[in-house]
Amino acid sequence: MYVKRMHKKQVDFSKVSHIYCIGIGDELCAAIAECLHHWGKKVSGSEVRGNERTTRLVQEGIPCYISTQQPFLSVNVDMAVVSPRALLHPDVRYAKYWGIPLVSPFECIGYMSTVRRTIAVAGCHGKTTVAAYIGTLLEKAGYDPSVVVKTDVDVWKRNVRKGLGDYFITEADENRRHFLSLTPSCALFLNIEPDHLDYFGEMQNIINAYHAFAQNVKSGGIVIANGDDEYIAAALRNVKKRILWFGRREGVDVRALNVQTLQGRTSFVVHIRKGERDEEYQMELPGEYQLTNALAVIAVAHSFGISFDIARHVLSSYHGAKRHVSIVGMVNDIIVMDDAADFPSTIKTVLKGVKEQYPERPLWCIFQSYGRKRTDLMQDELAQAFTHADHVILRPVKMTDEEGGGVSSSTALIKALNAYHPFVTNGQNDIMVVKILAQIPPHAFLITMGAEPVRSVGEQFLKRQQKQ
Repeated sequence: MYVKRMHKKQVDFSKVSHIYCIGIGDELCAAIAECLHHWGKKVSGSEVRGNERTTRLVQEGIPCYISTQQPFLSVNVDMAVVSPRALLHPDVRYAKYWGIPLVSPFECIGYMSTVRRTIAVAGCHGKTTVAAYIGTLLEKAGYDPSVVVKTDVDVWKRNVRKGLGDYFITEADENRRHFLSLTPSCALFLNIEPDHLDYFGEMQNIINAYHAFAQNVKSGGIVIANGDDEYIAAALRNVKKRILWFGRREGVDVRALNVQTLQGRTSFVVHIRKGERDEEYQMELPGEYQLTNALAVIAVAHSFGISFDIARHVLSSYHGAKRHVSIVGMVNDIIVMDDAADFPSTIKTVLKGVKEQYPERPLWCIFQSYGRKRTDLMQDELAQAFTHADHVILRPVKMTDEEGGGVSSSTALIKALNAYHPFVTNGQNDIMVVKILAQIPPHAFLITMGAEPVRSVGEQFLKRQQKQ
């Protein structure tokens, strides 16, 4: 629905000088604005109300006009980027009247990929983490890359790194085939799973979308792919691009051996098939998918010829992203963590990793699913994903913008989860959650997971505990 409402007009991005962002206070739009401003483009934008991001943008020299009714767009703008929630802003109507090209944030990132050597990270999960790792890797190697991701990265304190080098690193979002706007020089395939079936309908359509994305890689570019993933193998079948495979199976180009997890640290040996060399690595986070992420980063380092000492340093000193296995705080010997995982396999892997790292601590999980249709389609898989948690509290489902926003009852998911888990409670409102958390045992580990609003539940818990 969002893409259909855009005014389509082919844009030569190299000739675009003035870009206007409608809804510039959104996380992704603000990052795009900062990056383009740093690249020398003239950037301005509008927002219905100011926030921390618009304040920062103004400090960076980017005009932000705040109004719910008044249009600010001028006729000399070359292109307008429109946030999904700003489609009714008066500036959109004026852009259509003047014939100014209107593009989504994903389409704008696609245009940005045409003027830089782009590394695009694709997968059902791990995109932000790996993009942050790669950005740090290239930064340490002296490439001065630019990075735009959806979520703030701890080391940069925001979701953008502004560089002047040739390389641009970003996430390749498969939802609604957004990643087909990209023309990367390097495409990473981390994993493919049956997600977003409310849009794709069936698994084959997802595989076909990834296949088309691989075909978008520029001539002379490279695909770096997880060789342990059967769906990736299917997506890359008959793709006429150079492919570098990583994983744990025999025969891949970058292979993990002797994987061990001890006291929350994962150590392993990487065997590089070309040159027959072995390198030892370790990282701060446990879990199989964290190992996959690390191998992807090492494969990038190998393809770039970057020193393995630099890759080792980046992986051993974890640079996390907000809502990606991030510690929120600790109070009264209770650790509070937050993670955006909302897909069954990712939930299970995160909880398993936490339980392995803190086996002596009772593990409590507060979960909020994202998307009513998506939740209903994955209900059985979600119900079986929390086996490593000792107690699960379910928040109401956060509905998507297309579904009207707001929340929806999680009663059906609670009933399904009860078939697999002995301790499930309904946290349908804040008062109930406070009562349930009053029973959390000492020395526990509390993790909030899923849709963005659930993070505040953990933050509020910390504040209440600190006041006692």
